[in-house]
Amino acid sequence: MSLTHRVVNIYLKSQLHVSLAFCALAWLGAQMVGASISLPFLGTAFLGTALGYWALKFGFTLRSSWWWFLFVGACVFGWQLNWSQQLGGGLGLLMVLIYGVPLGQDRPNLRNGVGRWKVYWVALSWAWGTAVWPVLGQGIDPALIG
Repeated sequence: MSLTHRVVNIYLKSQLHVSLAFCALAWLGAQMVGASISLPFLGTAFLGTALGYWALKFGFTLRSSWWWFLFVGACVFGWQLNWSQQLGGGLGLLMVLIYGVPLGQDRPNLRNGVGRWKVYWVALSWAWGTAVWPVLGQGIDPALIG
């Protein structure tokens, strides 16, 4: 296997492509309404989605607790960026907490129980809250327009 194939394989297994896809969707939505989104805004959406997936996959354990703190920090940071994110971002955080906390690496988890696509939807709800909802649903905070 070539180096390119290895890199692509690791990238696809890490689910970062899903986070990037939702950030791209947010950017496209902003372009459609004639605005641009600042990098911290997209970074929050990307970080929240990636960490949300990580939390869902591995659950809350002592070994992964720092990921949870980063995830909650990304949520709080996202709320500070734009008040219109609160409904979507709050829903995303709630879904991740409901599905992520009781689950862990050493017991049946959501991914094994109901399929990978369910994990995608729950983890990506945070990206919806931080990026897609404000752009397409509630408008863009002037502070975010570059």
